[in-house]
Amino acid sequence: MARRQVSMNEIFEMIYQWHQGKSVKGIERSFGIDRKTVHKYVRLVQSIGVCRETPFPVETELVSQLRSLSSSRLLRERPARELIVPHREWIKEKLKAPGITAKQIWRLFKEERAIRIGYCTMKRYLRAEFQFGAPEVTVRIEVESGSQAQVDFGYAGRMVDPLTGKLRRAWAFIMTLSYSRHRFVRFIFRQDFQS
Repeated sequence: MARRQVSMNEIFEMIYQWHQGKSVKGIERSFGIDRKTVHKYVRLVQSIGVCRETPFPVETELVSQLRSLSSSRLLRERPARELIVPHREWIKEKLKAPGITAKQIWRLFKEERAIRIGYCTMKRYLRAEFQFGAPEVTVRIEVESGSQAQVDFGYAGRMVDPLTGKLRRAWAFIMTLSYSRHRFVRFIFRQDFQS
């Protein structure tokens, strides 16, 4: 499931449903939140004494207790991205190295800065801040209608030739009209001008 922010209202409702006996899998389905996240918050409230056998605490008390645990590793009020931002110039320098990858930046960040963050968090930051790993921009060439087409062949595997009935190597002949971008594809058995 995609990572998303979980609001305090959602956390409270998850805990309430868990307290009422709903399974973690059921909570996962109803909220669309990964079961590991649900387990994390259940463990957190269990650490402050909430269990199914005792009465459910008053909402304001529970929320204030959860907020007081914000320094806990289990509940991060500060997103990991904020841990990266102060090191922007350091990352910018590392990106100047030829052939550097996001994985290497992430590993160096852990080793040299002693800050543990997720690899996906680092990749998202690099893409948002430096367009690192983003696909290259291409420029569309405008031409007159019917003046140009681009042709290519791609291996398509083995197919039965309808003329001989034999299994042969086949290619996809692909012609793209430059003006309209309409594509024509036909499977062929030879890559010659006549075909």
